[in-house]
Amino acid sequence: RTSGGTGVFAYSYGYRDTVAKFRTIMAYPCPTVSCPRVKYFSNPKIVVNGRPTGIDHRINPTNAADNARSMNEVRNVIAAWRTGTATSAATSADPSKTSRSNSRGDALDDVDESDDDLDDDSLDETRPDSHGKSRGKIRTPVP
Repeated sequence: RTSGGTGVFAYSYGYRDTVAKFRTIMAYPCPTVSCPRVKYFSNPKIVVNGRPTGIDHRINPTNAADNARSMNEVRNVIAAWRTGTATSAATSADPSKTSRSNSRGDALDDVDESDDDLDDDSLDETRPDSHGKSRGKIRTPVP
């Protein structure tokens, strides 16, 4: 385990396995062998190459690695971190565009009404290049 600090819990760490040669999303690179990152957070219930992707805190509290459990246990705190809604007022000559602001009043101008991937964490925004031509859609996170 390599760490520059502590996690929320004693098991809030990524996991790396030099035998099965993989590491989880939040793990540092393996020091002596190549271990590509797998698309999992550390979790002793998930198996890759026949080996768990984490260490259960109840079995080995000193070396525990279970980011999936950590995130699950703080999910309500994270979900309630910042609440707010985006407001919309049509001020553009183009009816497909609106002027928006977030709950803090920050302007989110020239925003395309659509959200192509139907998620709620960002808006599809179209911005012009230096010649006034559209550069395509840019994902803008909504705080």
